[in-house]
Parts: sequence; C-alpha cells; structure tokens
Amino acid sequence: PPPPLPPPSPIPEKTVAYDGEPPAADETASVLILGAGLAGVTAAAKLHEARVDFLLIEGQAQIGGRVRGAEFAGKKIELGANWVHAARKRNGTCDANFNNPIWDLVLKTGLTNDKSDYESVVMFDAASGPGTPVEDKDIRWGFFEYAVQCMQPDQLRRWCAAQNSEQCPAEHPSDISLRAALRKCGWEPNTPADFAIEWYEYDYEWAHAPEITGTTASYPWTYNVWKEEDYFITDQSRGFVAVVEEVGKSFLPSAPAEPVGVAPPPPSPLRLNSRVIGIEWAVGGGVRVSVFDTAKGAVKTYSGKYAICTFSTGVLQHSLEAAVLTNWSTLPRPRVQEAYDYSYAPDPNGPLMPTGEDNQVKEKINETLTFAPPLPAWKSDVLAAMPMAYYTKIWMKFEEHFWRINTTDKEFHIWADEMRGNFPVWQNFNVLRDFEDQNILLVTLAGQDAYSAEGMSDDTIIERAMGVLRQMYTNASEPVGIHVSRWSRDPFFYGAYSDRTTGTFAYTGNVLEYPINQLFFSGEATSPHAYGFLHGALYAGNRTTSKLLACMGRTERVPNLIPLTYYKCPFLKYSLDNVLDTYEWTDPWRLHNEFDDDESCGDDDNTCGFLEPRNEGVGDGLRHHTKIFRHLYDN
Repeated sequence: PPPPLPPPSPIPEKTVAYDGEPPAADETASVLILGAGLAGVTAAAKLHEARVDFLLIEGQAQIGGRVRGAEFAGKKIELGANWVHAARKRNGTCDANFNNPIWDLVLKTGLTNDKSDYESVVMFDAASGPGTPVEDKDIRWGFFEYAVQCMQPDQLRRWCAAQNSEQCPAEHPSDISLRAALRKCGWEPNTPADFAIEWYEYDYEWAHAPEITGTTASYPWTYNVWKEEDYFITDQSRGFVAVVEEVGKSFLPSAPAEPVGVAPPPPSPLRLNSRVIGIEWAVGGGVRVSVFDTAKGAVKTYSGKYAICTFSTGVLQHSLEAAVLTNWSTLPRPRVQEAYDYSYAPDPNGPLMPTGEDNQVKEKINETLTFAPPLPAWKSDVLAAMPMAYYTKIWMKFEEHFWRINTTDKEFHIWADEMRGNFPVWQNFNVLRDFEDQNILLVTLAGQDAYSAEGMSDDTIIERAMGVLRQMYTNASEPVGIHVSRWSRDPFFYGAYSDRTTGTFAYTGNVLEYPINQLFFSGEATSPHAYGFLHGALYAGNRTTSKLLACMGRTERVPNLIPLTYYKCPFLKYSLDNVLDTYEWTDPWRLHNEFDDDESCGDDDNTCGFLEPRNEGVGDGLRHHTKIFRHLYDN
C-alpha cells in the first residue's frame, strides 16, 4: 500500500492585520488614536518614531486627559494625577535598575515636588474632644499593620492564582475581599479610629472600601518594583501635564512661531475639540469614527486602517447604556399589577418606554459614545467588572493658619468619625515648598461619598466640611475660597481612574485591550498590574502600539519602543486562549531593555527582587513575581 499521507498542516488562524484602504471619510490616516491622555500621546509618539501616519483625536481643548491643572487662590493645583507613586529605583542586588518612568520624566522636565511624609499624621475623634489628638492611635495602627503583614502570603497566593500562572502553588484559591483577608488576620475595626486608619491606608489609595476591593486587585505590584516613596507634584510653572507634553514633543506643535525664511512644520496630527460620538468597527476593514467639532458645531468623519481607543472605562460603560437605550422602545412591556402606577404608557401591549421620558432618552443617547455594531458580549462583560473609582479633591483657602499643633505642622490631619469616610483626610499644603504660608487644606473623599459630594454645590460642601473641621479645631475660620474636582460628572471620563472589584482576574485588562477587528483598546485600565497609575497609562500606550505595528509587519526595533519581536498581531477571533497567547509581559524591564541575569538571584535567595530571565506568556512567565514574597511561602 502507498505510504500514508502526512497530516495536513494546520491552517494559521487569521489575525486582525489589514492592508486595505481606510473606509471613506472626510479625513483619513493609517491609524486613528482616540483620546490624548498619556496613553494616547505615548501611542502617537511611538507611531511618529516608526514613521506611521496617524491622527490624534481629542474631545477637549487640551491634551493630558486626567492630568489636568487649575488655578486656585493664585496657585496652580492638580485636579487629577498628583503623585508619582513609587518613584525611585531600589538598590538591592536583584532589583530593577531604573526608576519609575514617570519620575524620570519629572526629573527631565524639572517639575518641583515634595516627598509625601505619610508618618506625619495627627488624628482627632469626638471621644477625645475638640482639638485633642487621639492618644492611642499608634497602638491601633500597629495592630492594623500586623494584620496587613499577616495577610500578605495569602494575598500573594491569590494574586498569583489570578495570573493563570503555572509558577504558582498547586492550590489556586479564589479571590476574596480585603475585608475578609484582614478579618482572617484578626483585624475587625470597631471604633472610629480603626475605620479612619483603614480609610487612610486603603480607601485613600484605591478609592473603594475593603469590602469592594479584592486581595488580588490590591496586590502592591508597583511598590514591589520601586521604592515605597511617593512624590507630590507642586510645580507652579508648567504643572504635571508637562510629562505628557514631554512624551509627545516629537510631534506636538511647538508654541513659538517659526523664524522668517524657515520652512513651516508639517501639518499637526492633533485634532482638539473633536468629541467622538460614534465608532464603526465592522465596515469591511478599518475603522471609521464620527466626531462632533465643538468649535465649529459640525459633525466630521475620520477613518483609518486601525484605531486605538484610549477612553476611560467610565466612557465605555456609558456606551453600553446607550446601546440599551437605543433599543428601549422595542423592548416588551413588563407585566405589572394594576394596583401600582408605574407611569407607563396606558397600552398594556405597548413599549417599555415610560411616558414623557422619550425626549430625555434621546438626549442621553446623543450625549453618549455609541459603537456600531454594539460591543460584543465578551467586551461588555469585562467592562462591567472594571468600575471607575470616585475620588474627589476639595481645596479650601483660609486667611489664618489655625491647624498648627504645639508649633508643629503635620502634613496629614485625620478625622475619625462615627460615619466612615466623612471628610477623613486633610492634607496641609503649608508644608509643601510651593505653598508655604498659603493656608490651603486639601480634603479628600472617595467612593460613594465622593460621588455624592460631586453632585453638591460648593456651599453645601463647605457647610459639611466645616462641620468636621470645627470638631478638629474649634477656632477654624470660614474658608475664603474652594475648588472641587468633579471627575464623576465629567462626560469625558465619568470617574477618576479604573479599579477592579473582588474576583477580577489579572488578565481582565488584557481582555479589555484585545482588539475588535482593527479597533484596539488602550489606557491605564488595560494594564494588568499598574491600572489606576500614570505609569500604567504609559506602559499601555507602548504595549498597544507594539501590537499594532506587529500587525503592520513592522518587526524592526523602533527607537525608544519595546522590541517588536516580543509581540504578535492579535487573532481576529476572540478567545481567552488567544488573549493569553498574544499577550506579552510588558513590565518596566521590557521598556528599558534591562535584565538582571545574576545567578545569585535564585529562588532560595530571600533578599532578591523580581528580575530574572523569563518566558513570554501569561501562563508561565510569573516566576519573577512569585519570588517577591518567596520567604513568606516558606514561613
């Protein structure tokens, strides 16, 4: 008999690569970048270096996204990003040999800053009496810190399991809330001081209570890579947005006019005041977007072979609502008892649309981003698990410096209230170098308290805040000025930064990033470990651009970009296996191309950090992380 035929070669799975022409539109480019925050500007800068034409479309009148400053009481304040978290490199044998890249940008731009002293704290509560600090706060704080250390081995095991990593222990425990993890270690807050300590340590960072935040979500990846030192930006010249401008300086238009006789610069790819109202991602190849030009009051279309959407999860979640509202009138009317008046149309077989609300629904649809067709279920499912954090900053200016205690100026003044999170943390700006003698206090709210406050008038906020402040300092005077950040009410963001709920897997961000046809997604929310951080947005812009360039067949090393051989063009068909297969770890050492192959950094070396040669996939590339607390496993 003839020899058997060899098995057929597997048909390679199709990717999202597209080499055709962009869809018809008023203006076209190879790549559209939607949103000019740090992720979008980073992506644009890398495409510019790769000599790929693009358009950067931004709905506001300036770049920066949630890196935005404002003038208050004659000083510049930062409404959004304000800290460089974990700024500097460690000095251990096996630690990262580089700083947080945001810190490098701060140093390069010369922004003034102050190192936050989180130990400079004074606490008050009602039981101690007005103006009398809580005496035993250090004892209670010690109990809390013990519980945090106690839960770290369990936190690491759950974090590791969430990575889908084979390097983790055999048992793969599910995620639990921080509240449950702290309770297992003996921390059960039962006094206002306990809740205030907890708020200062967790809500102040994650903007959610421990009942909502999971142990995997709160794993301190950033602070394991770099030193636990935060620097507060106080620059009065350019402000924090200077780091975004520095990233995009290669393509952003320069302010000074060109000298006479010098050729004018090429047309700018930046399109400001262009609010994206519609994204078409199933047009036979490429992406087309509809934009409302707020300056001209007209709608314009743009298209590209590819698009990178960097919008916040808040904006994307509102698009899900718009998709439901669009079909509102076609949904069947629910069966209700006649005894109740639901204010629906009288026809029992009529639509679900409540009487008199059709115009409100249409108006809401018109104000919200829409996708055509709507986002697939796998994308909307992951969006639902990534809520925006509500984080409100309230600055108050006073004529007198009444909060000095025994000639000592503490940086953080904490109020322990019977109602958890009631104007709990007040930051003293008088200790900051650019705000000396300005008599400014910054009080922060988080979670539902923040969302509620942002819907109040300034006068109402002053009344409630001063009710707390006068319990701390009976001689507190009325503020002469106030400024409130209201990110939850901003239609370009609908929140301060992304967060993860309990039970969310680490690769949730990678699913969000995964493209739909030629529509890519990026932004800090797509970062597996650094979501909510500014460096997470920087890494996301790099990572997404690398994948897109891989789809364009670009495999050479682009200046200042991650080597493209680390990336694959994503497959056209979505599956979790495809997400994990095309995802490559892009932690800081990838961006800086610095590896530590020191043989002394073995698994048994408890002094070592996280750098060692590693594989590329999510499934088997985490041994460098599991070593961080290796000694905790052993103990």
